[in-house]
Amino acid sequence: MKGDTREILLSFMSDPYRSDEAASLTRETLLILEKYELGIKILTKGGLRSTRNFDILARNRWKYGATVIFANDDFRKEWESNAASIEERLEDIRQAHRLGISTWVSVESVVDPSQTLIVMYLLKGSVDL
Repeated sequence: MKGDTREILLSFMSDPYRSDEAASLTRETLLILEKYELGIKILTKGGLRSTRNFDILARNRWKYGATVIFANDDFRKEWESNAASIEERLEDIRQAHRLGISTWVSVESVVDPSQTLIVMYLLKGSVDL
């Protein structure tokens, strides 16, 4: 598969940064995948744990994304109690973007359209896709 132009998504059905153990395994996985010059796209709600791998993402020009469906952390606590805070996820996206990592945001599922629009406003200029 070396050089295959298709992207591998880590992960839509689970979170590669849901715990410290998962974050360590994700780093090991990325180091292995790096050898094969593949395209990688990450999606997480894991917050600061994900920044540990920004060095790998930046040097490989891989993509980093976060699911952010609320701007209000009280809503997050109600709907996504095990996810990182909204502020952590917003800052992760901003930091990745500053480092030259291509960023993207998943704003689904839309629970409150006004919250979705606020998220889009807050991340304006920090999201590539």
